[in-house]
Amino acid sequence: KLLQYLKLAIFLFMENFICLFPLRKKYFAGEIVLITGSANGIGRQIALKLAPLGVNLVLWDIDDEGNKETSRLAQQNGANRVFAYHCDCSSREDIYEQADKVRKEVGDVTILINNAGILIGEKFCDIPDADFEKTLRINFFSQVWTCKAFLPAMMACNRGHLVSIASAGGFLGLYRMTDYASSKYAVIGMMEAINSELYHAGKHGIKTTIICPYFINTALTK
Repeated sequence: KLLQYLKLAIFLFMENFICLFPLRKKYFAGEIVLITGSANGIGRQIALKLAPLGVNLVLWDIDDEGNKETSRLAQQNGANRVFAYHCDCSSREDIYEQADKVRKEVGDVTILINNAGILIGEKFCDIPDADFEKTLRINFFSQVWTCKAFLPAMMACNRGHLVSIASAGGFLGLYRMTDYASSKYAVIGMMEAINSELYHAGKHGIKTTIICPYFINTALTK
């Protein structure tokens, strides 16, 4: 036990020492940032946080009214340009179609923030097969398809950033969250594997980030 305590103490000391010399903050001006599930909740808050940093925002959601409001608020907050698209992230065909439009009308996405998600909130045996599949399509497969749509251009210039909003549920299966936890486990595994592939390909200019919220107060959790 003493040895474990010493290991933990050394780790915490090193972690806090490193924090005294923070890394240089990322420069966002001019970046083309695409956010899925941008009409409300975490997606909207990310858009509003990035807006004053001089980014070009691309907003994807099926909630057109909510997306228009996010667009309006982002412009008020100083976003360079804002483009709102209706996109059903459960549909591979719609994702690829909208991705083509973004490339033609805005340019190559340099920061992709995969945030779209749903939560059924029922016990495993009570979730209809169609709903379980829908959760996986939106929470996991949408991230597969968006990464496939935008990563090749990032690799071509060795520059970009993939961000996945996963969940603490991706580390620990919880009550009434079998579909959700399964999808988030998959997201974390995929992103770690993509990061490994980028490293071995020498694409060090492309960054990956996995974000795992725990307790949040959004429409999804309500």
